[in-house]
Amino acid sequence: MDDQTSKVRRVTSASPPFNLIGADTVAELSDIVDRLSGEEQVSVVIFDSATPGFFFNHVDSDQIPAIADMAGSGRRVQSVVALDLGGSVGQDARRAQHVDLG
Repeated sequence: MDDQTSKVRRVTSASPPFNLIGADTVAELSDIVDRLSGEEQVSVVIFDSATPGFFFNHVDSDQIPAIADMAGSGRRVQSVVALDLGGSVGQDARRAQHVDLG
C-alpha cells in the first residue's frame, strides 16, 4: 500500500501472470482493510493492478485448502475471496462516502 497523500492510498495487486487470488492475497488484503479501518483521515483508496489485463481474477484452486485453513484466523477470508459487497469488506466500503474499483 502506498501513501499518495494524507487522504489517498493506492493498493496495487501483482500476482502474475493472471492475478489469481491465493492465501497470500487474502492475508494481504485482510491486513490492508484492517489497517485502513484505523486510518480515519483516509478518504480514497485506489485499487489497481500491476499485471496488464487482469485486476483480481479467480481463486487459485490449488490454494483453496490454505485459504480454508485461514477461515478461523479472524481474517476477512470469506469477503476477501468473494470480493462480496455483502461481506465485511463490503460493509466497510459501504460506510465510505465513495467507492470505486478500477
